[in-house]
Amino acid sequence: KTASGSNVTRSSAQLFRDCLRLIHHIAGKNSPKALNLKKTIKIEFKKNANQSNPVIIEALKSNAIRGLANYLMLESTNKDTRLSKLSKSYNDEAVKSLKDSKEGALD
Repeated sequence: KTASGSNVTRSSAQLFRDCLRLIHHIAGKNSPKALNLKKTIKIEFKKNANQSNPVIIEALKSNAIRGLANYLMLESTNKDTRLSKLSKSYNDEAVKSLKDSKEGALD
C-alpha cells in the first residue's frame, strides 16, 4: 500500500525492468559488476517463470520490491548525514550486542 492507502501492484515484467534500471543506475551499463548483477536477476526471474501458485508469486514479488526498497533506503542513508550517523550508531550497537552474546555463550 502507498501512503495514500491505495494498493500498488507491479507485474513481474515491471519488477524485472525496475531491477535492470536499478542495476544500470548503480553499476553502469556494461561494467563487470552490472553484467554479473543482470545475469543474477535474469536467472532468478527465469527460475520462477513457470511458477503458477499466486501466493508464491506474491512472495517473490515482495522479495524483489523489498530488495529495491532496501537499496534505495541505503542510498538515502548514505546521502543524509543525520541518517548516516543513526545507521552507524545502530550498526555499532548491533555488533557490540552480537559480540557480547557470543562471549556469554562461551562462558
